[in-house]
Amino acid sequence: MGKRFIAYLTIVLAASFLISSLLTDDAFASIYFDKGVYTWTDKVNVRITEHGMDSENTSVRIHTSNHELGNYKLSKAGNGLYTGEITLTGFLHDVDGDGNHDGNPRTSGSGPNNGFLESARDDEFTISIRFGDGDKISKSAKIRWNVGDISSERLLSASRESVHIKVTDMDMNLNPKSLDKISIHAYSDSDKAGIVIDAIETQMDSGIFETIFSFSPEYISNGHNLLALHEDKVYVQYDDHTLPKPYGINDDLEIIAEFPPIPFGHLEDKKMQWSQHNYAVKNGTGTAKVIVTDSDMNAFSDSVDTLQVFVFSDSFQEGITLDLYETQKDTGIFERTFAFSDKRSAPSVLYAIEGNTVSARYDPTSSLDFASQNISISATMFLGLTGPPLERAPVLLAKITDVSGNIIDEPAVGEQVQIKSDIANGMNRAQKFAYIVMIQDIDGVTEHLAWIDGTLNPETAFSPSASWIPQKGGVHTATMFVWESIENPSALSPPITIEFTVISEDMKESRDIRQGDYDEQFLFIVPQKEFKASGKDLTKLHFYSIKDEHEISQLPRLNLLMSMTKDFPNEPIDRLGLRITDGQLDKYASFFTQKCIEQRPYANVETCSAAELAFEFDEEWYFLYPSLASHKHAIEDDTIDGYPEYFIQK
Repeated sequence: MGKRFIAYLTIVLAASFLISSLLTDDAFASIYFDKGVYTWTDKVNVRITEHGMDSENTSVRIHTSNHELGNYKLSKAGNGLYTGEITLTGFLHDVDGDGNHDGNPRTSGSGPNNGFLESARDDEFTISIRFGDGDKISKSAKIRWNVGDISSERLLSASRESVHIKVTDMDMNLNPKSLDKISIHAYSDSDKAGIVIDAIETQMDSGIFETIFSFSPEYISNGHNLLALHEDKVYVQYDDHTLPKPYGINDDLEIIAEFPPIPFGHLEDKKMQWSQHNYAVKNGTGTAKVIVTDSDMNAFSDSVDTLQVFVFSDSFQEGITLDLYETQKDTGIFERTFAFSDKRSAPSVLYAIEGNTVSARYDPTSSLDFASQNISISATMFLGLTGPPLERAPVLLAKITDVSGNIIDEPAVGEQVQIKSDIANGMNRAQKFAYIVMIQDIDGVTEHLAWIDGTLNPETAFSPSASWIPQKGGVHTATMFVWESIENPSALSPPITIEFTVISEDMKESRDIRQGDYDEQFLFIVPQKEFKASGKDLTKLHFYSIKDEHEISQLPRLNLLMSMTKDFPNEPIDRLGLRITDGQLDKYASFFTQKCIEQRPYANVETCSAAELAFEFDEEWYFLYPSLASHKHAIEDDTIDGYPEYFIQK
């Protein structure tokens, strides 16, 4: 058991490459790494340059302290230039505190880009090259864990207050070829339990994880919404389980960012807006006006003052900083009309294309005592004509399904369901979107809020879904929204709503029986000709000899099972079986136990009591096995007490 540490990050309210070279009289070689220090699951890019060396018979050895890739092949990328890539795979370790080991440590690959190499926490990555003439060159880089860090920005808009969280922890870049995620805990003085939300890696191999959540006195903590009163402090906690020395390998550190209450009284008269909700684009260009109202920035009543805002688009996140000028002396209103272009960005020109959302952010605290807190007022607008109002991404055909995709009218308590609908982009340009599902009970209390975001390609459709497990019965309403983004709640289409009733677990059981949606026990048979196709290893089974038909008739439905192998020769063997009860299976067990005792005199009682249902009759071999199968996939044969007989799986 490791030690647990706590680190508080208080948001104060006063708020090369490395080279190793070999040089001889008329030849040289150098090794380059893309980093000086790596973490345990990093991707290592290697570059070798040489001139005049005997590279025809070169051997490359790559290793950490306990693992090695021998005779690794590099790719020739040019005259005297060789490259390679190796992915470090770490070791088994619990990275999230759930008690289970994470990771996929392995050492394999021959080059140039398929190498995987295990590494330890405090390790060293080394590449050694021996040229054909015997000259050697090597280079090493350290492998170390890091302490995570939290940074944040509070976003105030007309409709919500949100916190943009960024966690930097390179050690959690567990797979450099995919987007990883981590969990963070957000809570307030009024709700210590809070919410646990995922932060997603910004891009592959970045080790930077971002998420956004909102808080308000009106919220019930759920999804990405946190209950917090205006006077509450809000906290964000990330638990780091991959700590460098002097921490122990099993220690963990609680990294906590603390957000004091914002004195909204100081911010009431501060606002930012665009002069229009959307702006026309002509030949890839146009102009837009951003407006800030802040009387505190009217520093000199006898002159025109200025302030700065940051503006960025979907296509140009780096953005530009604009100076806004007071409309006239002593007004406290600041404006700037600037240009946008799909060709370039410049000091007063923003690179943006039609269909982009453009955002502006302004720090309203620069003139106040808590200016060091990272707070921004945000506003967004859309580039391009929206076409018919609210029809850029219409949402249609809402439905509830089970996890298999089957439509259900009445979900049950404790049953996982998917809330699905279709959204479409009929425009000839891509459209960013956020699909939000809000589920409320009959009293209007929000029980679940979830969303996904992405980009719809031109003239395409998509069927997003949100997973939910109901916790209580009764009438519920699901409302589906499609917005520009979570930060920009501009609707792309009118919301749609469906009403449904969540039933109890007992009612679900009755419904399933009524609909045949339950499993029953069936007995399946595998004839000798299908042994190989069955995928079962039947070579080590002991097959018991049955001599006469009287014994066959003693076993429930065995005659019928054997007939099925002839009556349905084209059906896959895993689709044909007969319903069987526990009592009938007991007769099979007793029968084959007795056969084992009779035909295997050296077998003990324990072996015979577990005898397989395998037998030979009339020079044919058969294997029987019981298995559960769905009742609704069975063909009913009313001639035998209404029980399903021949079983055919869909």
